[in-house]
Amino acid sequence: MFSIQAAQEAETIRPIRGGGLDDARLYDTYRRIFSSLDLPTNVQPVIIGVTSAVGGEGRTTVALGLAQTLAADLDVPVSLVEMDLARPALARRFDVALGPGLSEVLRGEYRFKEVGRVISDKLSIITTGAAGPDSARLLHRVKAHDPLRSSHGLEGVVILDLPPLLDRGYSALAADVADAVVLVVRSGVTSADIVREAIALLEKPPQGIILNDAPRPSRFARRFRRGQGV
Repeated sequence: MFSIQAAQEAETIRPIRGGGLDDARLYDTYRRIFSSLDLPTNVQPVIIGVTSAVGGEGRTTVALGLAQTLAADLDVPVSLVEMDLARPALARRFDVALGPGLSEVLRGEYRFKEVGRVISDKLSIITTGAAGPDSARLLHRVKAHDPLRSSHGLEGVVILDLPPLLDRGYSALAADVADAVVLVVRSGVTSADIVREAIALLEKPPQGIILNDAPRPSRFARRFRRGQGV
């Protein structure tokens, strides 16, 4: 498992830039996550989902860090799509309007290219938009229609900030559109039984588990383990 010591609470994350040692280590951590995933080479876009069993485990922190790192490293556009429609966070973090966003795209009111907010040269974010009481129904549409790969979908690499698996209806269905899913687990907080329960909801097991907020790991613990090794 990876340990991401600097990724504490979602609201305390700072953009991964600058020359500090902690920043460099975080960059390398996110690079190892990406390079360890078994991703398809013949589809567009490549979709990576980041989820957790319950809220408060650092899922958004990891999704954002991965998106920022890939945008800095790759020669393709990177989009971070916020899918926790019931508890949006990205609009507040980046001081942008909540909508239009994913909810409006799923209702057919907008296209993805109309709701993306450019954060850097190759990174855009798509906020939840105004889901209202429709959040469960809208998440079901993600699985039913796969709008990310439609003719008006996204390109390059897409990072999905997915809802917690045990907290939201249809969370597992939304995760199924990803080519690979990683599960964020807060060290010392989430029990192994809860992690197993969350994994059982997924159609395919996660390709890796990220142990967040852990003590400095041993060399052995730094390895990226497949999702079944809980």
